[in-house]
Amino acid sequence: MAWIARCLSVLFVVLMMGCPNGVGMPRTDGRSGGGGSSDDGAGDDGSGADDGDDGDDDDASGDGQDGDRDGDTISDAEEGDGDPDGDGIPNDEDSDSDGDGIPDSVEAGDSDPTTEAVDSDGDGTPDFLDDDSDGDGIADADEAGDDPTQPDDSDGDGTPDFQDEDSDNDGTPDGEELEGGTDPSNDDSDGDGFTDLVETLAGTDPNDPTDFITGFYAELTPRTSTTLQVPFTPEIEQADVLFMLDTTCSMALTLNTMASNFSSIVSTISIPNIAYGVATFDDYATGDFGVLGEDLPFELVQQITTDTTAVQSALSTVSLHDGNDGPESSMEALYQAATGVGHDLNCSGSYDFGTDVWPFMASPSDAFGGTEAGVYDAGTPGGGTIGGVGFRAGSVPIIAYATDAQMRDPDNGFDVPSACPTPPGESAVAAALNAIGAKLIGIETPLISIPIFGSDIVGQMEDLASLTGSEADLNGNGSLEPLVFTGSGSSTVNNIISGIGGLAGGGVFDLTLEVDDDPYDFVTEVNPSVVSNAPLGVEVVFDLTLYPDVPIGSSDQVFVFDMSVVGDGITTLATWQLVILVTAG
Repeated sequence: MAWIARCLSVLFVVLMMGCPNGVGMPRTDGRSGGGGSSDDGAGDDGSGADDGDDGDDDDASGDGQDGDRDGDTISDAEEGDGDPDGDGIPNDEDSDSDGDGIPDSVEAGDSDPTTEAVDSDGDGTPDFLDDDSDGDGIADADEAGDDPTQPDDSDGDGTPDFQDEDSDNDGTPDGEELEGGTDPSNDDSDGDGFTDLVETLAGTDPNDPTDFITGFYAELTPRTSTTLQVPFTPEIEQADVLFMLDTTCSMALTLNTMASNFSSIVSTISIPNIAYGVATFDDYATGDFGVLGEDLPFELVQQITTDTTAVQSALSTVSLHDGNDGPESSMEALYQAATGVGHDLNCSGSYDFGTDVWPFMASPSDAFGGTEAGVYDAGTPGGGTIGGVGFRAGSVPIIAYATDAQMRDPDNGFDVPSACPTPPGESAVAAALNAIGAKLIGIETPLISIPIFGSDIVGQMEDLASLTGSEADLNGNGSLEPLVFTGSGSSTVNNIISGIGGLAGGGVFDLTLEVDDDPYDFVTEVNPSVVSNAPLGVEVVFDLTLYPDVPIGSSDQVFVFDMSVVGDGITTLATWQLVILVTAG
């Protein structure tokens, strides 16, 4: 019987080894034992890992039923068992799979492990595996900040910098800021008060605090009408000075003085952008007016140019003609300088040497109907095409004319020949000068204390000055004086300098504000439309109303428009940029 007892003992042990839960033994969880493997699929979380190995995360139950072993809110199935950061920990157990310092739970995008992890730059690599989540060329580790568990959000828009293509919301993508050397997390890298985008578009250096916008800057709300007060001080920025000289025989001293002292004019005048030209006049070469082959009513010697050497040469080669009588063809000369239409003494329709004046540029409306070539030289350095001497667009045309004889003015009873076009009088001359915005500096140059040919030269010059607004506060007493001077010899040069300086320092113009806002048309009103008789050097304020009719965006939008103040509808007296930042919605 002893052997039976031993066999039963062995059988019991074998049965117990084959049945881990025992046979008919109660389970510790209170359920009846059924045997079988823990990997039989019952309660499987779908992660691919043994259920008995789950429970490494911080979930409340620790039962391995959520499929997120490391508790980063990204499913183990999505994470897989790769190890891109090479730290020896598979992704599904690694709280920072790409090793950028930012927890996967932050890079996941939400707290639901059943949703796919976010892929901010859409490159097919989710952020938790992407060391540059937003694809801006800046590593996530660099954009995270000091506390990667709470990454930096420079613009406070709710999107961390490492997932934000424009971290500072200045309108310039972080990638472009990286290339340009500006700070992607600071919308004003150099701290000068202007955003990086504004400075980039305005042409200033966003990294240099000493280089900033000098125009007018404003921040506007989209689709809202706003009125800005725009102040400016008008100044002559660009001028063209024509020396128009009487070359009859009594003017020798004046001509020599101009040739010898032109350099002092150039060195004294402080207008930033200035050009010069030379023209002469005598009288009509017919009858008792002038001498055929000697005199001309107008001749362009040097068209307007920035080449002062050419101007000096022109002044040095000017020669005396006949004359010795008065009056002279000053009115015709001023008209030709302003219009360039030419002069056909016998109305033949073709140019006759010794009597006629070439047109500046051939045109059907010139004295020869466009059949004669003009004298305009396109190769002249710094030249323009306006009038009869090549004034430049945007310039103040200044004609400094000197004579010792009265001006032959048919409006006031002076004889003129029959010619084509009809020789102009004071009214036609003033109209032509005003059409190009020209200002006059009249210089009477008597050989003795009184003029030789007529006693009312100054009166004629003052009348023209009044008709053309050629006036300035020369004495600083608040009143305007005509730009008319008397004196010969060396005083001629001083008078020209005084006239130009007086005009630049206290001339008067009718001012308008122009804004080139195409194609957006932000400007709805400028008030006043014209500031009349405004003196240079005195601040003027325009009210500028704008309505930025642009879509409301998630980032700031910047618009840069050229703005200018124009004198007498022609002359540019101030230029700067209007920089508008339309704020994000």
